[in-house]
Amino acid sequence: MVRAGIMYKGIIIAGIFWVAACFFSLHHNLSVSEEHDFILARSSARELARQLSLMRKWNRLHKMVYAPVTDTFKPSEYIKLADRDLTTPAGVILTKVNSSVMISQMSELARAETGSQFRCISLRPLNKANLATDWEISAVESLKNKGDEYSSYIIDGKGKKEFVYLLASFGEAECVRCHISSGFKEGEIIGATKIKLPIQDYWNRNTGLWFTHACAILAGLAGLFIFNKSLKESEGKLMQASLALEKANSRLSEQNRDMQTDLVVAEKLQKHLFLSHSPPTFLELHVVYNPLSYVSGDLVKMSQSLLNGNYEIFIGDGSGHGIAAAFTTIMAKMSLDQIVHEPSLARQLEHLNDVFDELLPEDRYLSGILVNISEDGLMRVVNAGHPPVIVLKKTGELIVGKEAGIPLGMFSTDMLKLAEERFNIQDGDRCFLITDGITERANRSGERYGLQRLLEAIGSCKDKNFNQLNSEIHESIESFAGGLMPDDDVTMISFEFKVKKPQKQA
Repeated sequence: MVRAGIMYKGIIIAGIFWVAACFFSLHHNLSVSEEHDFILARSSARELARQLSLMRKWNRLHKMVYAPVTDTFKPSEYIKLADRDLTTPAGVILTKVNSSVMISQMSELARAETGSQFRCISLRPLNKANLATDWEISAVESLKNKGDEYSSYIIDGKGKKEFVYLLASFGEAECVRCHISSGFKEGEIIGATKIKLPIQDYWNRNTGLWFTHACAILAGLAGLFIFNKSLKESEGKLMQASLALEKANSRLSEQNRDMQTDLVVAEKLQKHLFLSHSPPTFLELHVVYNPLSYVSGDLVKMSQSLLNGNYEIFIGDGSGHGIAAAFTTIMAKMSLDQIVHEPSLARQLEHLNDVFDELLPEDRYLSGILVNISEDGLMRVVNAGHPPVIVLKKTGELIVGKEAGIPLGMFSTDMLKLAEERFNIQDGDRCFLITDGITERANRSGERYGLQRLLEAIGSCKDKNFNQLNSEIHESIESFAGGLMPDDDVTMISFEFKVKKPQKQA
């Protein structure tokens, strides 16, 4: 929900930025358009002023021109020349027309057709109609040199925007001759040609820009709206998925609690099944049994024969860890219990291999070593792919059994080729049976603890009791591991042989 709230705020901020960006772009484009319109209007006015200047020059070159007198066009009272008027043989009265009048009449025509206006303005005109206004006088006085021009936007009396252009007019010989009474001198600025161009309505000439940017704003907001809607739908689906996941997690937690309860029970049952047996009087027996999890893939079976009193110990290591490996070891324990009176150690393991070959998957197997100790000190050993038996003589001598055979369940029984190994142990001799969780323990460099380090640790403790011995072996292993946790089950069975002493007669 917090994440969704952040997303909604992000959408709102994105919308604000999008609208602001569109308005900024619109403002910029309107400014560019305004500048472009101004440059275009000035160019048009400049060209028109050039044409009018040429027309005035043409008029002066011809010493003015004659035009028929009509009801709307009368002789100019400001042209005081003897030949101002004349009558043609046909009786048509003609009057002279100067450039100022020509421009005035053309302006009327242009105004009617295009809305443009132009006229000649003067600082001291003969015709008062050409008198410059205060604003025009100020603009004309800003023109200092021939060819100077002035252009600007103005607002007329009706509130409409217009473009005004002024081109300076300077006194020439022909002009000064007529305007001598005004006191003008040749080369002096006498006025200007003024041109007014209508400007299209602001909204009309920028409709395209406004429409384009409005569409962009609406498109952006529509996209954000659609995204927001999609986000809400996704949030709803996510909420449903979250609720479903919460329910699934609740079920899994409940199942996990049940499984942990079951595993605790299985752990107790497995330890009871493997470890609850009293050793014979001729052995001092100690067992270290540390599963990696609740249940172990290591197997311990200890039993004493009712026929001859011999004591048998089987220690095995099933492939893998956890529940699957534990089932393998329990199956092995039950199978060995069925043939507890079989005198041949090899035959017992062959029977176990037959069971595995029939019932276990191909990727499951069990290494193991079976040891039989008689009360007179004969120890028989059969090894099926397991770490060897270690004998620590009372004298300090270390004897290591053979690493023989292959694990049970990997191949058919006729390929096992199990061999029996025999040892004569005496009073005070100690023997050790281990799983590879000890020798395969790794440190942070990936190096293994190995059999040699274990032999050194056992040899250094020959004069210590079993509690001290087991403690120092454990410290040696943990020191080597350097804090790296174990990755396999650990089991070690150690026992000391004791000669049975004869009872004293009363």
